Amino acid sequence: DGRAPLPLPDGGQLRLLGGAAFERPVQVRARQGGERILLPGRSHSHALKDCLQREHLAPWRRAQLPLLFDGGQLLAAADVVLSAPLQAWLQDHDAQLQWRPGGW
Repeated sequence: DGRAPLPLPDGGQLRLLGGAAFERPVQVRARQGGERILLPGRSHSHALKDCLQREHLAPWRRAQLPLLFDGGQLLAAADVVLSAPLQAWLQDHDAQLQWRPGGW
């Protein structure tokens, strides 16, 4: 629910900054491929793969990304790509998502 930093299997960490907590727990899992995300200002979803390529994230780093889901809806790929609903929630709660990859 974001109240405490989430340790990741690779030694990294995902945390919610700003004192807020999600109304209900979200699920964090690894990429499986084929994920789609609704970006801010867009009316349709986009392939996460394309979004990560646009961010110029190295392929080996993409494989490490923790994905946040609310049910079947992809909320974020770490702090690299945020969905429209999550970005709005973060702004409303003056919060920020922070990912620290393992090995850094």
